[in-house]
Amino acid sequence: MFGGANVPISVDAIQEFKLQTSNFSAEYGRSPVQVDIVTKSGTNRLHGGVYEFLRNDLFDAPQWVPVGTKKKNLLKRNQFGGTIGGPIVKNKLFFFFSYEGNREIFSAPQTTTVPSLDMRNGIFPSGVRIFDPNNNGAPFADNTIPADAVNPITLKVLNMVLPAPNLPGVAHVNNAGFALAPTLNYFFNPQRRTTLNQYNGRGDYTISEKDSLSVRYTDSPLHLISQAPLSSGFGGL
Repeated sequence: MFGGANVPISVDAIQEFKLQTSNFSAEYGRSPVQVDIVTKSGTNRLHGGVYEFLRNDLFDAPQWVPVGTKKKNLLKRNQFGGTIGGPIVKNKLFFFFSYEGNREIFSAPQTTTVPSLDMRNGIFPSGVRIFDPNNNGAPFADNTIPADAVNPITLKVLNMVLPAPNLPGVAHVNNAGFALAPTLNYFFNPQRRTTLNQYNGRGDYTISEKDSLSVRYTDSPLHLISQAPLSSGFGGL
């Protein structure tokens, strides 16, 4: 039995669990909630099982988006594994082993707003008034920032972090009828790949009718590759 583990145990390796919300002993520290799990053990009979759970985007509907291409979430998920347990020495020594693998490819198409090409060149729509801080806050002529007033490092960082629009976007005007910056003008479809392998092993030795010894080992390596939320490459895992 163990509690407070950061590695979730495969369901097929669990014999029983208990959820404690209060009045548990000092060995569990000061956590407000505690889950105790008992893993399966071998018996005098050899037993086991295999399983696979499949989800696939072939069975899904496209995601609704206000503008642009309506595209399905890419979801390919295979969760599979098996268990086996039995005696090494009857009535004395037992083993149990489980394996679970998870392979997932997931992407969720999204639409967001990025600065327009005109705005990147300092040209702002008429409904968005901009002011020159170096000229006592006077409005820029033609609502345009001169090229020599733009910091080249700032512009480079802007273009690295926020990619150029790839959709026309949704046009907007203010109450006076002047144009505002377009919205929802960038479509992107970041992808995430997950590879998980979990191994659980347990050995049990019966010393006497009153005493027994149990040893359990869990290994659960996880590999996660995720594209950034935008095509810039920032924010990936």
